[in-house]
Amino acid sequence: MSPRPLLLNGESLRLDLELQRWRGGREKYDPQTSEEAREFLLPLIETTRIEAASIPQQLRGECIFVETTLLPNYLAPSYHPSGLLAFMEAKSVGSRHAEGLLKTRTKTRPSPTRRLILAVTDGGLEEFQTLVTTRGGTTRSGLSAFEDIRILSDFGLPNPDSILLATDFGNSESVTVECVLHPTG
Repeated sequence: MSPRPLLLNGESLRLDLELQRWRGGREKYDPQTSEEAREFLLPLIETTRIEAASIPQQLRGECIFVETTLLPNYLAPSYHPSGLLAFMEAKSVGSRHAEGLLKTRTKTRPSPTRRLILAVTDGGLEEFQTLVTTRGGTTRSGLSAFEDIRILSDFGLPNPDSILLATDFGNSESVTVECVLHPTG
């Protein structure tokens, strides 16, 4: 056994150590790239714009409501697509439960996720289509917003079949129990 150095009167033992920082886990796995998201989003955006234009003017307000589903891999608040929403001038008015596919390096399985409900103008839909078509363009905010589309798995007008219904109110009629309140102005 070797003797340990004895330190007296504030003397210190100098050791030159190279410390490695712990990085806390592996790299984040992205189940799809922005380019892959672009391929399936472009037809959905075009369909949404056509369907929105077909809504009679007397049934429309300043904004229309669209829904987009997040991939289950991106539910943390740090992944909220705020840059994308700002770019298309959309306001998030709510969210609700949805089902999606959680994709990891080795497997894919069904998992709960979120469906964002957005209020957007026709101009905002056009901006979104331009953003996805041009891959973000040349501005920093456009490129950042284009990167945000990788977290989306669906886009479109609300589907009437997805509205939550309840039938146990003492009669056999279905009653709509879901609504979105959105102040305009």
